[in-house]
Amino acid sequence: MNRQEFLNRLEEALEGEVSPRVIQDNLRYYRDFISGEISRGRREEDVMEELGDPRLIARTIIDADEAAGGNGPRDYREPESRYSYGETEREPYRQYEDTGIHVTRVSSWKIALIVVAVVVVLLIVLSTVFSLALVILRSPVFWVLVIAWLIWRLVADRRGPGRWL
Repeated sequence: MNRQEFLNRLEEALEGEVSPRVIQDNLRYYRDFISGEISRGRREEDVMEELGDPRLIARTIIDADEAAGGNGPRDYREPESRYSYGETEREPYRQYEDTGIHVTRVSSWKIALIVVAVVVVLLIVLSTVFSLALVILRSPVFWVLVIAWLIWRLVADRRGPGRWL
């Protein structure tokens, strides 16, 4: 299946189930998505295979529209406007060039998981540092070195600046 067949099947599956605006928004989204993936060097066949069956995607769109309170096209009224699509002073949907920036939406539970993981890693690092500090402070070798350094500093200070032992 190619891009146009995918979009045609998606449109056919959505017609009569959701508002024309929802259909156009989703067709635009998938058209832009497919074009973007192809411009990144992916083959059209691979993108189409990854997307899967347009009827399943349509079912998801219909279910989401119903869950959002959409009543389908029977009760849908297009807001009145003095402009029709494409004739406005500003286009409602502009085609953006691929800037190479990819924005990924992360769900709130994934963010919470990341925050918890970072906190756990920080706690592990801090506990390791404090454990090492305790081991060093308890070591008699450490205290011998500290006392030797202090004695050396006292002797070096009494000899005057710039003089070495």
